[in-house]
Amino acid sequence: MKSSLQNIQLPAFVLVDLYKESIVVQETEQAVQKIKQVVDETPNGKWFLGDNKKQITILVHDVEAVFLNDNAYTFLSSILAACKLNVGDVAIINFAKTKVSLNTILNELKPHNLLIFGPSSVNIDLPFSIPLYQIKQLDNCNYLTAVLLETMQGNTPNAKEEKGKLWTSLQQLFQLK
Repeated sequence: MKSSLQNIQLPAFVLVDLYKESIVVQETEQAVQKIKQVVDETPNGKWFLGDNKKQITILVHDVEAVFLNDNAYTFLSSILAACKLNVGDVAIINFAKTKVSLNTILNELKPHNLLIFGPSSVNIDLPFSIPLYQIKQLDNCNYLTAVLLETMQGNTPNAKEEKGKLWTSLQQLFQLK
């Protein structure tokens, strides 16, 4: 009889916290920075990932992970890098795991930009709907909705089309060339 304990998978930040002094990472500097960020940015009780340095809030929807699975994190990191941002500049909230109200987000994080990947504007109690990839401004905050991050991953024609739409919107939002 197999024990159910054989299939336990701990999130990366828990493993790093458990083995702070003894874990050896033989990967790129970017991987080391990611692990350090996760350890630094997820103290007990924190409901978002990141430092929110530039007051950009990102809502994601991942039913399996605390914040994001590794593939989605890597993909989102590449999107942020293309916008000349990093995880320290933003606050990432997994709406599938953390049910915070829009008022809480606006009052505590004070975002200038709110990017919504997946959860519809109805799910976060926006007083209006936003078509995908269109920017809507209300009370000094720009709102942008997009499909789930998973939909944009890979090289399928649909994924490429969604990435293109997102990139066009992000260029406009962040005034990129």
